[in-house]
Amino acid sequence: MKYSASLVDFLNLYKSQHPKDVFLVNEEINVEYESTAHYKLLEQKNPLIWFSKVKDYPDFQLVTNVMGSRARMAFALRLDSESQVYDSLTEALNLKGEFRISDDSAPIKERVFTGKDVDLYSLPVVKHYSRDGAHTGFGRYITAGLAVARDPRSPEIINMSFTRIQIIGRDRYAFDMGSRSHFWRYVQSATQQGDSLQVSVIVGAHPVFYLLAASFIENEYAIAAKLIHATFTNGITNNVPVPREAEIVIEAEVVPNEHYHEGPCGEFTGYMAGRTTGSVAKVKAILRRARPIYYDIQPSNSYEHVGLFTMPRKAKISGCWARSCRPARDIRSNGRSFLRQLCRSVRCLILNQALQNRWGWRFWH
Repeated sequence: MKYSASLVDFLNLYKSQHPKDVFLVNEEINVEYESTAHYKLLEQKNPLIWFSKVKDYPDFQLVTNVMGSRARMAFALRLDSESQVYDSLTEALNLKGEFRISDDSAPIKERVFTGKDVDLYSLPVVKHYSRDGAHTGFGRYITAGLAVARDPRSPEIINMSFTRIQIIGRDRYAFDMGSRSHFWRYVQSATQQGDSLQVSVIVGAHPVFYLLAASFIENEYAIAAKLIHATFTNGITNNVPVPREAEIVIEAEVVPNEHYHEGPCGEFTGYMAGRTTGSVAKVKAILRRARPIYYDIQPSNSYEHVGLFTMPRKAKISGCWARSCRPARDIRSNGRSFLRQLCRSVRCLILNQALQNRWGWRFWH
């Protein structure tokens, strides 16, 4: 399979090789509810859904459920079989290296909007369910936004994190970053230093970026560079590099000590979740391709939402307990079996640590 570092190349290549697993919608859709309605109608078949026309947004196309199956994850990782996804991810999360920055005619900079030209409402941000954002009435959420930032304590470290982003103005958005995440720690560190954390939100990139962002690691860019030969470009208004072939990037800064009653929004449990960090960011620039594809992840317990976080986390957990507890077994299994194996291995790990602390014994290395 040839290398591809962009979302559009991935989509076109996948459509050419697996046309029956791509559902094309050529009729114009509205950003309110209609993409979710299509997904719910097609949920059992679970295809990648590609909308070629979005009402009031003539420059844009929209895709959803891109990583809703292991088969499509395998394709993104350039594997021959979905049975290889788990092992491939486990191996990928241990890769080390560097990434290359090149500012030569980056596609993401085909259109750049700054100052008064910044307008988040110019993006086809979707409203999925009637109670989205019911606290304040702003119900349009960016669900496939990857927040990229540098660690204020070690600026050479860059992290990508999923954040739930609610549009609340032309140049402002509220977001939930999840407590104790890398991004949460970065925001806390910057605030303590009296600074505003610079952040770039990627909306639409090669699916490998989404698999890595869901893995709770740092320096994902270096792994993406090895997996798909991704290259990067410097930001316009901040010091955060972004993938050269991304579809849309929002450059912003977190507003210290400002909070907004964001939510509720559908979470992986299938219920509306109102708990949030309620942070706020001010947008400084919007970068995009001339004809971008807006990537939307269906919220709630959609196949993509659940699968994106399940597979990378299993790979990371397996790697952690394999290093600490030799009897750990393969966890490529259904949810119940996975939990049973997890409990056994955690008990094993606790016993191992207790013996080491008490007598210096260690049964497994």
